[in-house]
Amino acid sequence: MKLSLFLRALVLCALATWLIACAGATAPASPAAPTAAAGTAAPGATTAPATSTAGTTRQGTLRVAFDIPAKLDPAFASSDSEIAILNAIYDYLVDIDTASKVQPRLASKWDVSGDGLTYTFTLAPNVTFHDGTPLTAKDVVWTFDRLRDPKQQLPTSDLYANIDSITASGDQQVVFKLKQTNPFFLYDLSDNHALILKSNTTDAGSKFNGTGPFKVSNYSPENRMELVANEKYFIKDKPGVANLTFIFFKDQQASISALRGSQVDLVMRMPSALFKQLQGDASLQSVQIPTNGFDLVRLRADRKPGNDPRVIKAFKLATDRKAIFDNVALGFGAIGRDSPIGPLFKSYYSEDTSLPSRDANAAKQLLAAAG
Repeated sequence: MKLSLFLRALVLCALATWLIACAGATAPASPAAPTAAAGTAAPGATTAPATSTAGTTRQGTLRVAFDIPAKLDPAFASSDSEIAILNAIYDYLVDIDTASKVQPRLASKWDVSGDGLTYTFTLAPNVTFHDGTPLTAKDVVWTFDRLRDPKQQLPTSDLYANIDSITASGDQQVVFKLKQTNPFFLYDLSDNHALILKSNTTDAGSKFNGTGPFKVSNYSPENRMELVANEKYFIKDKPGVANLTFIFFKDQQASISALRGSQVDLVMRMPSALFKQLQGDASLQSVQIPTNGFDLVRLRADRKPGNDPRVIKAFKLATDRKAIFDNVALGFGAIGRDSPIGPLFKSYYSEDTSLPSRDANAAKQLLAAAG
């Protein structure tokens, strides 16, 4: 799962309540941060979100400052701004809650075969695209066939290479068959790029027809995107605001100026140094939200020197993690334990694992031995 939970939480915050401020490494304006809605069902024991009913009262506009998005086709999106914008317009088949548990979204439930190779998803009823077309299993099949097609050269082609086939069983059921078991398959289905499109979409990067909580009413590339609440959204009482506006800025200082000038309500994701500086500004409220993001050093394991275990161990021993944490991250986050699994994955993360210690002399000896 590559999506930091906060980027989805932005949309969930907008869904959950009226906001003036809600942020990760951010400096927003005024009231307290809201809480994101979280479910409790685990994979294999799924429950559907409550379906929408008429009569929800929505008010206000949330204005969010973002970098200018370059790619708004979900299959290619990669930046924070692109991911957050698309999460407001589209939905995933399944979702990940703030406790890193898999939850229903467009799929109201699913069953897994005894051998772990077949996943059968039942779609939530009465879901429509913004153009009024009903969501069907055909749309899900088309979306994932596109994402796993090696000819498309998409970032997800390797991620979904283990899928043997995807078929529609009527309009409301989708069957995935895997080549090998994959305990993280449900998480893979909520990859950043796996937002469900209408089948045979050819202009996903410029025209936006999703099933999500907001519909695009106006889009001016390099300027702004204005969205209105989807009154037919299938999740009850969502979204909680009437309008959502993404305002694009070429640099972060311009977005901070806009925040101070009350032109935007929220600025997301900024460097640690700038965030720390703005924490002392009494006119702004700063909020931190944990994510599953991490920084790492990569070594090519298929060539020298990365294919020598002694070199890898030397790098680990030579790295002063605390110095990096104190001087680069400025104390935000946590020191990693040589694993991409962070504290938010409570079922897989162990506090008992000791933090790696630095030993420069041992690192030198290993490098000398490796030649």
